[in-house]
Amino acid sequence: MSLKQEQTHEQIVSQRLKPKEVPDLRKKLLRSQRNICPLCGCIIRPDQAVLDHDHETGRVRRVLHRQCNGAEGRILHWIRRCGVTDPLSFIEALADYWRDDYINNVIHPSFRSKEETEISSLKKKMKKLKTEKGRQRYRNLIQEISEGLDESGDTETAVRVRTRDR
Repeated sequence: MSLKQEQTHEQIVSQRLKPKEVPDLRKKLLRSQRNICPLCGCIIRPDQAVLDHDHETGRVRRVLHRQCNGAEGRILHWIRRCGVTDPLSFIEALADYWRDDYINNVIHPSFRSKEETEISSLKKKMKKLKTEKGRQRYRNLIQEISEGLDESGDTETAVRVRTRDR
């Protein structure tokens, strides 16, 4: 029987897991998965484990991290709200889109390098400081990051400067 095939009420009721059976099935599936989340590939702690199921068929799939399960549900919901009738094709097309090589394209105006982001963060923190001594420390960090970029043109120098002062 296909997973998407309609089931009768009697079939659904006879195959439905009882709530008290959920913890044991979750543990069994988690062991069979070697405590690995099939979505993110990370180890699932027992307090993070949720029994995932297909909301169209009710069929239990596997055990996921609570966060991965939520993400999967939100993604599927969003895809369906956009009018996509085949979510799997959409996800496959999205993965192909992300895999394409865009290295020779221009950079979007809103994109900031790690150093620009760090400098912006330091400036925001500096504005909240009450003492001149504290503000001067942040000015020095900003200047060192900026000089590291100006002198070398690479990010390694700026990163070394940033990590040395913290």
